[in-house]
Amino acid sequence: MDYYEYLVALAAVNGLIAISYQHVLSSGIMQACQAALVGVGAYASAFATRDWDWPFLPSLLLAAAVTVALGVPLSVLASRLGEFFFAIATLGFAQVLVVVLYNSEQAGGAVGFVGQPTATTAPAALTFCGAALALLAVLQNSGYGHRSRGTAADPLACSALGIDVNRHRVVVFALGSALAGLAGGLYAHLVGVLVPGELGFAATVTLLVMVVLGGITTPFGALLGAVVITLLPEVLSASDSVRLLIYAVVVLVLMIVRPRGLVGRRPLRAPAIEAVPAAASAVDRPAGRLEVSGIAKAFGGLQVLRDVGVVLTPGEIHGVIGPNGAGKTTFLNIVSGLETPDAGTVVLDGVPATTAPPHARARLGIARTFQHTRLFPELTCYENLLVAAAAPGRSGPVRTPWASRRDAARRAVAMLHRFGLAAVGDVPAAALPYGVQRRVEIARALVTRPRFLLLDEPSAGIPEEEIPALAALVRELADDGIGILMIEHNIPLVRQLCDSLSVINDGIVVTTGNVEECLSHPATVAAYLGVPEVSGA
Repeated sequence: MDYYEYLVALAAVNGLIAISYQHVLSSGIMQACQAALVGVGAYASAFATRDWDWPFLPSLLLAAAVTVALGVPLSVLASRLGEFFFAIATLGFAQVLVVVLYNSEQAGGAVGFVGQPTATTAPAALTFCGAALALLAVLQNSGYGHRSRGTAADPLACSALGIDVNRHRVVVFALGSALAGLAGGLYAHLVGVLVPGELGFAATVTLLVMVVLGGITTPFGALLGAVVITLLPEVLSASDSVRLLIYAVVVLVLMIVRPRGLVGRRPLRAPAIEAVPAAASAVDRPAGRLEVSGIAKAFGGLQVLRDVGVVLTPGEIHGVIGPNGAGKTTFLNIVSGLETPDAGTVVLDGVPATTAPPHARARLGIARTFQHTRLFPELTCYENLLVAAAAPGRSGPVRTPWASRRDAARRAVAMLHRFGLAAVGDVPAAALPYGVQRRVEIARALVTRPRFLLLDEPSAGIPEEEIPALAALVRELADDGIGILMIEHNIPLVRQLCDSLSVINDGIVVTTGNVEECLSHPATVAAYLGVPEVSGA
């Protein structure tokens, strides 16, 4: 292999490594052990060809399998730790691996592992890199890609849409590990010598620079960043005395000029699909009810809820009012699964759901919005709805990936039209007025085809002139058979919409039942609406 073919092969292998790291980082998994995973694959493949006389291709499969076997437990650990602590843990794992290899005679120690055949050619490296790039490009615009972008932007919101964030991240980490192991096998049979020091933190930082420089949102960007970082030092080799300085300046200038990377992901545009009528886009909603009873919750020594409950039936709008700090949002969090009660039960159609996580409750038909909108800000309005459409749920029989993609697009477009959002479908959520963001969040919840919808102060922040349209929309949803549990401070809106009402004060339901009777109840007047002054004293 001549020098230039070697450079092409090295750039392709580094591109594959960068692609594998971009795949993990773009899903919101912050880890510092990608270089170590590459090293695991490299050593496994080199051992197989040198000591066990395995052919080259089977050794690459072994490398991928070994790294997946190691990566999956690491990804499970991520669900137990926060993002910061997981990054520290993976950094520790990488450093421990380096120390173990330095002190292993079988691995060659500090001298390095040698003796494996140099079987990686430029065509082979380009083939594997191209195949990985094509695979991830397809996945990026699939339901898998929508879920990845959603979990990176807001894992909690994704859970409320029915996405099992931890499970999805395990799958992402496994695929990233497999690609890293495959790249490691190619690297081992390209350079000929494996040195433990090349697998530590510095190597991971170099990989991070490749991904960030090229563009973290797309595998094409990661590949381009890897090519630049690999070939730039060789281009500058003639200026040996100032090579590192020029290299650093070029990289800094590129990052300043293109802070989001050389290549960015192009947002998906809403397709020109004919709007599906509301009735046609609905899902069968069997009769049943949501029963919440005896809920108690304390945070430390503060008792937030005491014996709170509600019964919600299809098509009913049940309001919940109370002063700030009364425990209303905590109650909604418990119903949706974001909080676990200290006592009490949540039962859906006679099936206990008290301990079910939020994604499981969403799949049972409980959707929600948040007190402060939790849209995915960098995604367009249309893409926000696609994340919800990509969530596993009650969408019927298993479909092919292509049929599922068409169905997701059709459902998202239908909601854009139903909520009057077609004109802003391609606008990033962060650029939308707050009132429109509220509508997008409700539309996103509706894409999951819920039976019960939990609204946390839907009129908060909305201009007064837009509230009648919001009221009409909520009433339309109830007329479609969706049971709605609505926390609200706008008393005229409560009077207009709610079929029944509960008043919570200091974590206790002070009254429940008919709306007007609850609003005129002395405890409501004293705790929430204010006690009128007595005149003529």
